[in-house]
Parts: sequence; C-alpha cells; structure tokens
Amino acid sequence: MTPADLLIPPQFTSRLGWLRGYSRSSRTAPYGVARVDVFGSALRDDFRPGESDGDLLVEFVPMEPHDLADAYFGLLDELRELLGGEVDLVMADAVTNRYIAREIERTKQSFYAA
Repeated sequence: MTPADLLIPPQFTSRLGWLRGYSRSSRTAPYGVARVDVFGSALRDDFRPGESDGDLLVEFVPMEPHDLADAYFGLLDELRELLGGEVDLVMADAVTNRYIAREIERTKQSFYAA
C-alpha cells in the first residue's frame, strides 16, 4: 500500500486493482492505458460511493485517432460498470483551462502508471 492509497477510496482500489497488475508485468494494459490518476471529489471527505462521480485522469499510449476513441469509450464503459456509477474520465492532454489543470495537478493521486 502506498501513501496515495490512503487517500483513494477503497472501492477504487478494490475494483480497479486489476489494472495495477499490468505495471508489474511486461503486458500492455487494456485499452492502451499508460497512466491513471484519481482527482477531485473522489479524494475528498464528502465523497459518497454510489452518489458521487469518480474523477479519473487518463493518459493513453500513442495510437491512431479512431483507436483512441474506441479505447476511451471502452475504458469509460468498463469503469462505470466496475465502479457502479458515473465516472468523469478526463484525458490529460484535453485539459486546456489553466485553472482546472492547476487544480487537477494539485489534487491528483497516481493510481496506475505503466
């Protein structure tokens, strides 16, 4: 368990733990995921499983645009199913508002990195 795990809600670590197995192996993670960070309300005291949405920042390995779209929506669907609720899946390179980017950077906790 890492110090960041103490901040990440248990339902994230228990339901998405399979993803971490890929960082310890030579296999590529599903959907071409290179990195996942948890941020926002999922790390605050007012987070309520089943009511609050999960805020996840994702980076993918380089791929063709149509493959990236398939990977994004495939991952989003799987995360919604695994977490049992809404997920805000934000692509790291899509955040252009500097205030939002700064807040995400300030609060994010690494969950998975290839």
